[in-house]
Amino acid sequence: MNSKRTTYLKDVFRGALSTLAVAAISCFTGTTAFAQQAAVDVQLGVGDRTLSETTTIEAEAGQKIVIEVFATGWDGVQGLDAAFVFDDISMIDGLPAIAGGPAYPIGLPALSENRLNASFAVFGTPPSESGTDLKFIGSVTFTLSSTFTSLSIKFTQMSFGGSILTVGTEIVIANPGSLPKSFFADLDRHGGNQNVLQGRANPGGRFQVQTFASGLADVDEIEIRVEVDTNQINPSATGFIPNPGFKVIVDTGGQAGSFPNPAPS
Repeated sequence: MNSKRTTYLKDVFRGALSTLAVAAISCFTGTTAFAQQAAVDVQLGVGDRTLSETTTIEAEAGQKIVIEVFATGWDGVQGLDAAFVFDDISMIDGLPAIAGGPAYPIGLPALSENRLNASFAVFGTPPSESGTDLKFIGSVTFTLSSTFTSLSIKFTQMSFGGSILTVGTEIVIANPGSLPKSFFADLDRHGGNQNVLQGRANPGGRFQVQTFASGLADVDEIEIRVEVDTNQINPSATGFIPNPGFKVIVDTGGQAGSFPNPAPS
């Protein structure tokens, strides 16, 4: 009697992580291949081989970054390839290092312009996999350049031999001290910047000007200078109320004051 084997293939896409599900059913063996999935996280210094939800971190020039790669559905596959796209390759020094994990101990990098292909392979018999949880495959390690400000890296796809899984996870690394600094002023008494730049006041009356700033990481002192018409405004009757955690001192001569050591924010 001739034996027959039927295989069913179905593409399944869900949410931000697109998963290519491959179901193989044999009327004799009853075996089923696991769904193919892939994920990454990012850390400073060294990795821990444990998948987390961390895809955004703060870092400074010269620090070492580790991207860890995880996958499932690779049973019997000789090698995996993880593809990454860097938005600005000048933010890293040299060629990233690729290190394989227990299943695929060989790691090889291939960098073309801003595209990195991280290959994870094994010589000899392809590894076997049990369970459907995401397992550590390997890591991508690089050092941030001396000109580093921010870097976005997109994990575009994972190749399981002949099967390609589209991913699309974005990793963001930023240096808070290099972020643009912005300053605003507002005449509205309500909290937040209402962008009110004109108002009315009665003679002898008081009015409030709120000041705002952003991108102030690693800043321990701010100087605010204001030019006023002394025929219209009495400087000696002008006060400044800082937010909690800050203190402002303006001397009687009208010279610039200073902030004490900043409190944690």
